[in-house]
Formats: sequence, C-alpha cells, structure tokens
Amino acid sequence: MARRPGKSFTIMIVPHSESSVWSFNVSLTAVQVIASLLITGCLALLVFANLYADMRANMAELSELRVVAKEQRMQLDYLAAETNSMQSDLDRLHELDRQIRELIKGDKTFGKLATAIEPPADAQQQTSNTLLALAARGPQVSRAADLFGRSDSAVAAENAVASLAQMRSDVAALSQRLQDAQQVLAARNAFLQAKPSIWPTIGYITSGFGYRRSPFGWGISFHDGIDIAAEYGTPVVATGDGVVVSAGWDGALGRAVEIDHGYGYRTVYGHNSRIAVRVGQRVHKGQVIAYVGSTGRSTGPHVHYKVYVNGRLVDPRDYLR
Repeated sequence: MARRPGKSFTIMIVPHSESSVWSFNVSLTAVQVIASLLITGCLALLVFANLYADMRANMAELSELRVVAKEQRMQLDYLAAETNSMQSDLDRLHELDRQIRELIKGDKTFGKLATAIEPPADAQQQTSNTLLALAARGPQVSRAADLFGRSDSAVAAENAVASLAQMRSDVAALSQRLQDAQQVLAARNAFLQAKPSIWPTIGYITSGFGYRRSPFGWGISFHDGIDIAAEYGTPVVATGDGVVVSAGWDGALGRAVEIDHGYGYRTVYGHNSRIAVRVGQRVHKGQVIAYVGSTGRSTGPHVHYKVYVNGRLVDPRDYLR
C-alpha cells in the first residue's frame, strides 16, 4: 500500500531583481518542531530574565547587609576597646579607693567615716566580668553578623551599649566615694598636722610634768609643763599647725608664745630670748616661732612647754615623738 504524502508548505523567495525565484518545501512536522523550539526559547528567556532580576535584587540586599554588618562590626570593635579602657579606669579607681581606705581605717577618729564610704560588695566585679565576656565575644559576634545579617549584631551592640552605660554609672559612683574619701583624708591630715606631736626644740628634759621640789627654795610645787634645756638661741618651733593667740611678755614665763591648734589643742612656749611670730599669724608644724632664752623666772636657758587639751593641762611628754 502506497504511503500518502504528508502536508507541507512551500516557501518562495522572490527577489526584487531579475534573479531566479527561490522556493522550497517545509513539512508540517518541521514547522511544528520549529514553532515548539521558538516557544520553548521564549519561555526560557522569560525564566532566565526573571531569575536574573531576582539575583540582582538579592545582590543589592546582600551588599546592603554587608555594609550594615561592617558598620556594626566596627561599632562592636569600638565598644570592646571602650570596655577595656573603662575596665582599666575602674581597676585604677578601685586601687586608689583601697589605698585611701587603708590610710584612714586605722585611725580611731576617722575609722567610722572610712566604713561609711565602703563600696557595695561585688557590684563592680560583676560589671567587670560581664564586660570582659562581651569584649571576648566581639570577633564571634562580628562573624555572626556576616552570616545572619543585622539582627544578631544589632542585639550584641545594644547589649554592649547597655553594659558600658552600667559601667559608667559604677565609675561615677566610685568617683563620688573617692571624693568623699579624699575629703576625709584631707580632714585627717589637717588634724594630724594640727595635733602637737614633735619636740619644740633640740634638747633634753630637765623637769617633768606634775608635782616637784621647787627649784627656787624649799617645798613642793606643781609644774604645769616640762622644761627642755637647750643652748641659748636654739630655735623653738611650733609643734603643730595653728594660729598664734599670744606673743609677748607673760610674767614668770618671760617672753612666751601661745598657739591655738584647733581640735581643742593649745600649746605654750616660755622663757624665750626672742619671739619670731606675731598675734594672729598662722604657723605650721616645725616652723620657727622663737629662740631659747632664760627670760622671766628661770634658772637657765630652756623652753617651758605646756599642752592644753580642751582647756585641761596634760603631760606634754605624751605628745612628743
């Protein structure tokens, strides 16, 4: 049985010139295959175009995320450096705080004040541990930002800022305590400078405080100070900071100087040959105020030294060192 010829199309190409006409036959099957290929190609182009557009959009977003991550990584590095710097400041302040407290706590007068400025237990140490841990996590957080985008890095940065704010608060509180301690220490030093505590001149004690046989005749008399024998003209110094309240002739004491040191202390220096200060003058511990003599009722060159505490005479030897 003879096969029936399939359908076909004749395509003719007629040029405008006098050239020969071209013609050729294309089967229906070939036309269908070509059409299918064209449709498939167009669909493929559409798919690739859509994928390319999505890829461009994703690349732009990825680029933006990388910029954000880089900025946050730089911020974390800065915060970590700030943390380490502030930790050093906090350690230094703690050491200063400890040294000041050591200077104060042994003093009976100011020991209670030293206790009053004691820092809260473990408060700064807890903050320090938190921030040191954060500083150690800095590089890990930065790498996480590259992988996961903005969220993890942003949370880490916010935590770092909060921790630094807490540390600044701790540093401010400690600074205030140190200022209080410095005031206490300044008051303590002022007290120690004012308290009579050194020898008024270079010499040796010839007569002590209390009842004694009178050097001017028979009988027992009360000696209200100590006599320190020294060469004539030897400098006499203030035994503590204070203000001169009397400087001149004082009967049996001859040329005498009296100093009010505050805190209830007063001292008197008698029998001087010459006085080197005036009433109202502020003097410092160790400053020359007079020179050894034998004026007034005296048996030889010496300083008659008296100490008053809250208006009561006390033995000056308790205030010599």
